[in-house]
Amino acid sequence: MGLVSFSRGYMTAGYTNISNIFMEEHLPYANGDCVRVYLYGLYLCQNSTSADNTIEMMSTKLGISVANIKDAFIYWEKQNLVQILDTVPMEVKYLPIKRNSAKVKELPKGKYDDFNTKAQAILDGRMITTTEFHEYYAFMESMHFEPEALLLVIKNCVLVKGFTVGYAYILTVAKNLAYEGLTTHAAVSAKFAVDQQDQTALTNLIKQIRKNKPTKEFIRHSYSAEALKQEETDVSEF
Repeated sequence: MGLVSFSRGYMTAGYTNISNIFMEEHLPYANGDCVRVYLYGLYLCQNSTSADNTIEMMSTKLGISVANIKDAFIYWEKQNLVQILDTVPMEVKYLPIKRNSAKVKELPKGKYDDFNTKAQAILDGRMITTTEFHEYYAFMESMHFEPEALLLVIKNCVLVKGFTVGYAYILTVAKNLAYEGLTTHAAVSAKFAVDQQDQTALTNLIKQIRKNKPTKEFIRHSYSAEALKQEETDVSEF
């Protein structure tokens, strides 16, 4: 043991420091369990020799399965926030958090020239700044997101918000797709196709409701099963 250490009482009444970069770049986009695992692990780092500092105890405390905790740490390792040193028993080292934008300095010259040209053509209503381009590069590098997939996201966002749509909105949509494991052009295209199909069905359903009260049979054939319960509830109010 070192010369000095915190008492357990001090630790209980103390504080856990959280990086502002984590709050800005990671917390808004990670799922709830991943955030809980990261923050509780950060707390445990302050008393690494505690008997509570095991994956089993973390599972008990958070009510998250051991398998899901492992998945959460794998996710954070991909974000370069932790390093998994061993899996049996699980041993994780927390790393200093750096802004993703720093990665763009290491990009090969001309790597995203084609992306730049196509993105600017899509966002015809405004000029894309250097900062915005760098945010796109950092996202694609860190999430292994295909440039063509991000161009598809930009097109979709323009359809929804118009040509002046901000890059923060575009990246939020792209990050949500990435966290679902949708990082290729084919996967993103399929996702948007399903969304559009559901939107078309919903539009048709609303038109039918305005004309007359529809039957449940019509609803079942008009809209996805996932949204059926909610729509039947809404229809019953007419």
